[in-house]
Amino acid sequence: YLLITCEKNVMIFWIASYPKSGNTWLRALISTYYYSENGVFDDKLLKKIDQFPTKRYFEEFKYDKKLAGDTAIYGIPSIVGRSINFLLIFFFTKYFTPAFLAPHVEFYAYAGFFFVVLPHGMETAFFNFARSKEKYQDVFTTAMTSLLIVVSIFLSLMLSNTSTIGSFVGHSDHLSYVLWFALIMAVDVLKSVPYALLRYLNKAKKFASVKSTGITINVGLNVFFIVYYPDI
Repeated sequence: YLLITCEKNVMIFWIASYPKSGNTWLRALISTYYYSENGVFDDKLLKKIDQFPTKRYFEEFKYDKKLAGDTAIYGIPSIVGRSINFLLIFFFTKYFTPAFLAPHVEFYAYAGFFFVVLPHGMETAFFNFARSKEKYQDVFTTAMTSLLIVVSIFLSLMLSNTSTIGSFVGHSDHLSYVLWFALIMAVDVLKSVPYALLRYLNKAKKFASVKSTGITINVGLNVFFIVYYPDI
């Protein structure tokens, strides 16, 4: 990263590039253009374009330890959850054949699409409109109502057309896949705004405990049913 300060216009430009892709060459061109009097390159001018990070640009930065700690608390459960899901792949392959795992991968792909469409931006909208502490409860209620309506329509369509959807995706012999997919998507979508509320209220520890509990239950049920009730 390069930080370029144009003293004449009091502007800051950030340039991001890969290492060994011509950073010094580009710095030479820009430093010559901005800082030389006759357009002739001088390697001393390179110092006027510092590489990122440079300490002097962060001298006035106020480090908030609580904010940094809360950020870690919010992020760790998600990282751990994704890591466990990855490790579960090895567990699944021990008990299931590739042919049996294929629908699992396929429905994961569908989930990625629906998890973007079904929340329809309510989590972002909640943070945007809940800036006033006096109004955040009304905004939360509105967001949840909108989610409930969309999820209800989604469940109604999925459950009333299970056979058609199962045939369309090529799993007419396993309609339970469609049923479980619809229910899991509904629960995951409805959780998005309550999680956002905990973050908005700075309830980092509660957020982490709730999410960790959900991950533990999810992993526990996976292992339990696969080991003891694989035919379900």
